[in-house]
Amino acid sequence: MYFINTLNATRMNYKLWICELPFELRFRRLFDLADNKLVFVTEMHFLGWGVNGEAWKWRRRLFAWEEELARECAALLSNVILQVEVLDWWVWKLHSSHRYTVKSAYNNLTVANVDFGEGFNHVLWIKVIPLKVNIFIWRMLLNRIPTKDNLLRRHILSSIDIFCSTANGCIEDRDHLFFQCLVYGCLWNSVYDWLGFASTPQGKLLDLLIQFGG
Repeated sequence: MYFINTLNATRMNYKLWICELPFELRFRRLFDLADNKLVFVTEMHFLGWGVNGEAWKWRRRLFAWEEELARECAALLSNVILQVEVLDWWVWKLHSSHRYTVKSAYNNLTVANVDFGEGFNHVLWIKVIPLKVNIFIWRMLLNRIPTKDNLLRRHILSSIDIFCSTANGCIEDRDHLFFQCLVYGCLWNSVYDWLGFASTPQGKLLDLLIQFGG
């Protein structure tokens, strides 16, 4: 496991290790100054990650406030005990066995703080609709679609990359992408024509569900 993070060619794939945030985000300044950004945890531990340890290699001498950041980082590492010759493993925190189960993942998603009301239950899990469509609608209701605002919250995109691809200056969230965008949202007019009735396109998902709920 890399000490700070792992990068691939297309997007940032952060690895949580100790803190609620990856080290690269919590100690951004230290990451920028680090001489070896892809050092492994075992290497850092072997070299010594204390305040004056050999593991810390900087491109220049640190300022006083940067040294304080380094001390804070070292303090977090001081309580870490590495088990020699024991490999890392994934831990699933949503189940007492620490192993992944579909039921625990489903329960975690369905306890989201979203109340659609009993009137919307009949629009989910309709047998005549393909399963992948039902799952997509369910994820959409829970706002789990990988729109750019959600990717920002997952630290995959930066704040300058979350605007709609049509260059209209709006942030790409669920309602904008599917209903409000002047480019993509206008597809609803074609849907209404196909269904054979006239209607004003709704600007939000829940409003659309109310419209078709009857």
